[in-house]
Amino acid sequence: RPRGAHLVYNTGRPFSSAHSLIKENRLQPPTALVCSEGTEIYWFGPGGSEDVEPDYEWREILMLSWDYPRIKQGVQGIVEKLRREVNDAQYLPEVNGQPMIVINVPDKGKADNMIGKINYELRTCQQLSFDMTCSSGGGNFFILIIPKGASKGSAALHVSKRLGFSPERVMVAGDGENDVPLFEATIGASGTQGFKGAIVGNAVEGLKKWVQRSSSRHNIHRSMSQQALGVLEGLALHFPTPP
Repeated sequence: RPRGAHLVYNTGRPFSSAHSLIKENRLQPPTALVCSEGTEIYWFGPGGSEDVEPDYEWREILMLSWDYPRIKQGVQGIVEKLRREVNDAQYLPEVNGQPMIVINVPDKGKADNMIGKINYELRTCQQLSFDMTCSSGGGNFFILIIPKGASKGSAALHVSKRLGFSPERVMVAGDGENDVPLFEATIGASGTQGFKGAIVGNAVEGLKKWVQRSSSRHNIHRSMSQQALGVLEGLALHFPTPP
């Protein structure tokens, strides 16, 4: 921060989970927290972990095309038809206000089938607008239905713009397959410079393969060091300390 830097956490965790790590001093208070796969942004003030407020502008942007009642009704119908292929479905706007529907299925084949049904019935037939992403954990697959335009990458671009940073002055780092949307922001619009990036040594194969295929791979450092050490290595490479 003496050099004008800002720390931003960008996580798939919901706000309550990520915020608890900050309150317990397991993480330093950041300038901003992007959570729930880019659907929510929170800003921290000088007062520490309790000095926090939502980014209302980001919420308003996402809500413009989020027709939750119709999306929920459509998803419920599909889940009922495929109930033998579904472990669970959670409608988070009614649980914690988070703009997301989570469908838990036992394997990738069933996830692909569910995604195909949702695409056809809700997007093609009903012309509803939303995005979907998929993550895995504990042997299960999770289909996340979120507002159109919400992602780790788009949220990071919004945060960097509010802070007054051009993309080439920002580095993103990650280790998971759900970080791919964040690294997509290393590809600038119309050939312009996007974010700089670093993937750490403990990154999953899916993210490593995406970087290998990406047109921005020259702008992403692939560290052999794990976790925070890999992030620091990337920062030193992309933003070397002046002599």
